Amino acid sequence: ERIRKQQDEEEERKAKAFKNMIRNQKKEED
Repeated sequence: ERIRKQQDEEEERKAKAFKNMIRNQKKEED
């Protein structure tokens, strides 16, 4: 159970980092 929660948090971190990366790329284009 705890391992699954850790994996979910890891996935969430990756997703947030990915969204931030895309957002930063869009800012640079402006």
